[in-house]
Amino acid sequence: MKSIFIKKGLKKLKKLKNRFLTYILFITFLLGCFQSNFNESNYVARFGENYLSKEKFNQLIGNYQRSDSLTEANEVINEWALRKILLSKASLNLDPKKLDSLSQLAEEFKNTLYVDYYVEALLNTKTNLEIDSLEIDSIYNLRKNLMQLNASIYKYLIIEISKDFSDLNKVKQSVLRFSTEDQEYIDSISYRFKTYKIKNKNWSNDRQLIKDLNFISRNRLIDLKKSKFYQFEDSLSLYLIKIIDSKSQGDISPKSYVVSTLKQMILNERKAIIMSQLKNGILNDAIMNNKFEIY
Repeated sequence: MKSIFIKKGLKKLKKLKNRFLTYILFITFLLGCFQSNFNESNYVARFGENYLSKEKFNQLIGNYQRSDSLTEANEVINEWALRKILLSKASLNLDPKKLDSLSQLAEEFKNTLYVDYYVEALLNTKTNLEIDSLEIDSIYNLRKNLMQLNASIYKYLIIEISKDFSDLNKVKQSVLRFSTEDQEYIDSISYRFKTYKIKNKNWSNDRQLIKDLNFISRNRLIDLKKSKFYQFEDSLSLYLIKIIDSKSQGDISPKSYVVSTLKQMILNERKAIIMSQLKNGILNDAIMNNKFEIY
């Protein structure tokens, strides 16, 4: 009898041993797979179970260039680690109710981003982007009283010539009168000028005017705005400057100056109409397919 029990015991022990060896081999296999997939050369840093991959590191560092690239790399890595450490500590130390509230806010923000991007993409595919001049004229005439300038704008001419320029008086008179014939004359000899800037098609603001006239003082610039014509010379050149047209702060904005704004207003109105139609269509479709019910 004892021999029978001993044999049975040995069989059970052998089975347990085989299972244990199988388990060990399985664990060894998994670890081997993990080690084969995990390659430290693909990462630049680790905090706990979080790894900073080279791909993510390159995204964080961007195209930033500086003389001490090693310092910049360390700053990026340290900032990544600091965020992970603080996040870990926040998860452990913040009040659970506060964590739940923050998680809900994050979820709502994510959902808002998803919806906004989807709706914008949807609207862009369904909105007619072509705008004709009649639509622009219509909306401008309807709303121009609301389009007051918040700063002065200008159209102007700047000519730089040598002091011994042969046709100096004729050029000066042409700039002063600036008739159609004068403009044609100035343009025809502009190749003889040192500098020739005529900005009479598009409006320029104060910042652009000051940039183009950086060779004259602020007080002289104020005089130019009042007189519409200014003559200035330095040791090398003579400058003829004319304000062709101007609009002051508070004036009704010229249509050409706000044309991009007018186009955007037209597109926004179209999108608002389409958005209303889309909302109704989406809700009705959900109701008809028994996916949306109000109890």
